Amino acid sequence: MSEVSKDRRKLTRRIRDAWPKLEPLIDAGYPLIDIWADWTDFKVSYRHFIRTIRKIRKAQSVTARPTGVAGKVVVTPPAQGAFDPLKNLKDHENRPKPHEYPGTRPAEDLI
Repeated sequence: MSEVSKDRRKLTRRIRDAWPKLEPLIDAGYPLIDIWADWTDFKVSYRHFIRTIRKIRKAQSVTARPTGVAGKVVVTPPAQGAFDPLKNLKDHENRPKPHEYPGTRPAEDLI
């Protein structure tokens, strides 16, 4: 059982080591199944291959974020008046309620 885990780490490591060669192919639009079928450096299931590729890409997108002090994401304040977090609530409160009856016309107009 431990040998299977050890082999999986080796295969994952091989895919990660080959990433600089694989990334241009993926970015060029080649299907992953074709890349997997043509790659002879490692024997790995297609499922394991795509899972490892997804993990690598996710790790890249996480590290590509702009960071500030102590690894916190830098948030720039919005322009004045550009963002109102309560806009939806205010719009909802100002709409006429469907259950409110507006009433009839004045009695003078009806007679």
